[in-house]
Amino acid sequence: MKLYFESINEEGKELETELSFEFDEGTFERVAFSGSIYPLDSKNEEFFLDGRLDSEVVLTCDRCLKKRKLNLGEQVRVRVLAGTLKIEGEEIELSDEDAGTYEGAADHIDLHEILKQESLLLLPMKVTCDEDCAEELPIEEEEDNTEPEKDSRWEKLRKLKE
Repeated sequence: MKLYFESINEEGKELETELSFEFDEGTFERVAFSGSIYPLDSKNEEFFLDGRLDSEVVLTCDRCLKKRKLNLGEQVRVRVLAGTLKIEGEEIELSDEDAGTYEGAADHIDLHEILKQESLLLLPMKVTCDEDCAEELPIEEEEDNTEPEKDSRWEKLRKLKE
């Protein structure tokens, strides 16, 4: 969804959109965003996107390998820069607040691309069903009938112990 900067007035613009997409580990069946975007400067070169992101994602459980649906949600607050802000030839040091910054083209941003990136940031490191899925796993027990090798360096200590 292209959002043209010229369509955003001083009061901002209300946004509502939905999308779905696949990625390497699963599928976002639904990503819904409801919020607004408004300019941070009079030149319309810097904007602030603020809203709620709710999603349903299907991932594979790391224990039992079954598909699991998760509902994820979070408040999204990011800066959006128009592509005209590029400073060529200068080295710029990034700060912590730059982590939530996206750069668009000179006249628009792709809102769905920002929402995809923010959705991927919501994913947990490990996905597990619940405690029950651990009980379903087959546990293979190996019987070890071999006697361990005795280390001759410990022989005197073994004699003392007996």
